[in-house]
Amino acid sequence: MNVKLKSVPLALGSLLCISSVGAATEPELLAKNETESVPSIVLKPAGTPPALEVFVNKDAAPVPAGTSIIKLALHEPVIQLPEMTIGGKMKPLRTQTEKERYKLPQTSETITRERMDNAINLMVTEDAIKYMPSIQVRSRYIGDTNAPVGMRTSGTSASARNLIYADGILLSSLLGNNNTNTGSPRWNTVSPGEIERIDILYGPFSAAYAGNSIGGVINITTKMPEKFEVGADAQASWQTFNLYGTKDTYQSQRYSGYLGHRYNDLSFRFDYNHLDSHSQPITFATALVSTGVVGNGGTHVTGAFAGANPTNAAIQTLGAGNINHTIQDNFKWKAAYDITSTIKLSYTLGMWQNNAHANVQSYLRDSLTGNLVQSGLVNIGGRQYNLSPTNSPVFAGSQTDQTTWSHGINLRSNTGGTFDWELVGSLIDLGKDTVRAPTVDPTLAFAGNAPGRITSMTGSGWHTVDAKGIWRPRVDMLGYHEISFGFHHDLYSLKNPVFNTNNWQSGGGQSLFSNSLGKTQTEGYWIQDAWDFHHNWNFTVGGRLENWHAYDGFNAT
Repeated sequence: MNVKLKSVPLALGSLLCISSVGAATEPELLAKNETESVPSIVLKPAGTPPALEVFVNKDAAPVPAGTSIIKLALHEPVIQLPEMTIGGKMKPLRTQTEKERYKLPQTSETITRERMDNAINLMVTEDAIKYMPSIQVRSRYIGDTNAPVGMRTSGTSASARNLIYADGILLSSLLGNNNTNTGSPRWNTVSPGEIERIDILYGPFSAAYAGNSIGGVINITTKMPEKFEVGADAQASWQTFNLYGTKDTYQSQRYSGYLGHRYNDLSFRFDYNHLDSHSQPITFATALVSTGVVGNGGTHVTGAFAGANPTNAAIQTLGAGNINHTIQDNFKWKAAYDITSTIKLSYTLGMWQNNAHANVQSYLRDSLTGNLVQSGLVNIGGRQYNLSPTNSPVFAGSQTDQTTWSHGINLRSNTGGTFDWELVGSLIDLGKDTVRAPTVDPTLAFAGNAPGRITSMTGSGWHTVDAKGIWRPRVDMLGYHEISFGFHHDLYSLKNPVFNTNNWQSGGGQSLFSNSLGKTQTEGYWIQDAWDFHHNWNFTVGGRLENWHAYDGFNAT
C-alpha cells in the first residue's frame, strides 16, 4: 500500500490559491502503480510534506506469524520518532504532469491513451479532447487546419487565449487572435497514434504560464518506447450530408505506422501519418434580396433557396463553397538519451505537409435549358444578381500548399530531491504556406491560364525558450515549501503578402496586392511557492513579470 495526499482547490486567485488535501482512495492509489527507482528520500514522520509520495517496499520480508506488535497505553505519551531515510520509488518523468512536477494550483483534467482507445474514434489529434469538460474545439471536418479551441470565457474566435504544447513545443499560433490560418493551432504536427496522454489545466491560475493562458493550457505528451516496437493503423469514415441542393457522401481515410526501440540509455521513435479527407460544404453562397435589382435582366434561373440570414434579413442561397479535399502527411522523428539516471535529453523533429483543394457547387440552373449557371447576371424572382463581380466571383475555389517544420529539445533532471531543473526550446517554421484563388468565375478559371491571387505565409513562424527550476527545501518553515521559478522567451514573425498573378494555378506573383509584416517578442520571469502550512491545507502564491513588445510592423494595400 502507498499513501498519497491529493490537492483539491477550494479558492483561486489569479496567482493565489488555497486548497485542502486529503488521503487518496485505494482505487486512486492502485491506478498510480507505475514507478521507477530513484535515490532514497529523507522524510520526517511529523509534518511530512503532503505532496510527497511514500511507498512501502514490496520486496521487504513479511512480519512472521505470531510477532507481537507493541501498542502504547492510553496514559503513555506520544513518541516523536527520529528522522529516518526510506528507500522508495518515484513516479517516472514521462508520466509526470506539469501540475505534479511544479505543484501547479489549477483545476485539471487528463485523458490517457487507454481512454482514447476505448472511447474515441481518434482520426485527428484534436479529437482526443472533444469530450473533455469546459472545452470546445471548432473542428468542422476531419483534417480541418483551422481548428481553434474555446475554454472558459474564451471562444473559438479568440485563439490566442489558450496555450497548446506537445512535448514542450508550442503549437499555439500567436501570429493572430482568430479562427483562420494565422491564429489556429498547428494540431496537425502531432499524429494521433503517437499521443500518450493529454493534460488540460483550466485558467490562468499559475505564474508558470503567460497571460495567454487565461483560457487554459493543453499539454500533449507523446510516446517513447521501452523496448522494440512496431505497429500500423488504418481508419476510414463516411458521412452523409443533405442540405439545400447538396446531397452527397463524403469519406476520409487515415493510415499510420510507427517504429521504435530502446537500447540501454538511448531510445528513438519514428511516426508516419497519412490523411486523405473530404469535407462537407463549409460555406454557402448567398445574396441579400435587398441587393437585387428589380427587373427582367439577366438569365432567369431556378434552384435558389429562399431564406433568412442570422439577422433575419431575406436572402437567396445560391450554392455551396469550400468543399475541401485535403491530403496530409506527417513525419515525426524523436530521440531521447538518459545522460544519467536522473538527467534526460530529448529531441523532436517533425515535418507536416498539406495539399488541399476547395471546390464550389452552384445550385442554379437555366430555367429554359436546364444548364448549370455559375457566372454572369442571373434573375431570381424578378430580381437581378451579379455572380461575377470584379476580382471577387461568388463561386471561386482555391488551392493550398503547406509544409511546416517543427523542432523541440528538452533537457531535464528528475531527482525528486532538493532541486530539479529543466531547459526547453522549440521552433515552428512555416517553410511553405500558400493559398491560390482565382479572381474570375469558374467558367474562366479552369478554361486555361486565368488571373488570381496568391496569399502567402511562407517564412512565418515562432520559437520559444524556457528555463525552469524547482527547489524543495525539506525544512519545516511553518510548513513545507516547494518553490518553482523560471524564465520564458518567445519570438513570433509574421510574413503575409498577397500577390496578383496571371496564372492562379501555377504562376508566380507579378505584383503586390497587399502586405502584412511584423514581429512580437515576449520575455517573462516568474516564481511560485506551494506552501503546505497544514496537513490538509495548501497555499500557493506567485508572480510573473512579463514584457511584450511588437515591432517592425507594416501594412500595405
